[in-house]
Amino acid sequence: MRRREFITLLGGAAAALVTARAQSAGMLRVGMVAAQPKSSPPHEAFLQGLAELGYQQGKNLTFEFIQATFGSELREQPYDYETALAQAPSDYRVWLFVMTSPFLFRDRARLAEFALRHRAASVFAFREWVDAGGLLSYGPSINGMYRRAADYVDRIARGAKPSDLPIEQPTKFEFVLNLKTAKALGLDVPLGMSAAADEIIE
Repeated sequence: MRRREFITLLGGAAAALVTARAQSAGMLRVGMVAAQPKSSPPHEAFLQGLAELGYQQGKNLTFEFIQATFGSELREQPYDYETALAQAPSDYRVWLFVMTSPFLFRDRARLAEFALRHRAASVFAFREWVDAGGLLSYGPSINGMYRRAADYVDRIARGAKPSDLPIEQPTKFEFVLNLKTAKALGLDVPLGMSAAADEIIE
């Protein structure tokens, strides 16, 4: 009996559609459509999660990946951050709190450079922005959520109904601090803050 179920993973920075099909020959076929490339850490974490559950590509797992492309508006129309910042009162321009979206994920390096150029301390929800030069991030681990999704795929492949599975909140949060950016901004980072960071980029 073939079963096809759909799981939508909303990771804030990126969204992925995963299709799992358990086949009679004992082979699990998983398809993923996502904006990030197959080699990105979240997708590697997903495959690692499946491996930890006993799935090996070529033996009992077939993994098919398609990288989604955004529309022309996202690819070709850069957002005017200068105009947006000019509309904020000058006293409010010392911090830049960035929400998550595919647009802002695409512009993460540009946003980090923009914040640094305007001497604004930038705060993000996910570490990918800090890797690109942002000051700090605090939020759930995208890799952890993708790894957890592997367990859901396994349970569905074994016959569980998606409607019977609980909706889970993230349990792992990480604080990432970019000391290189802090130094460029002329900020003295308290020792307590450095000690609390899960990872420091120097």
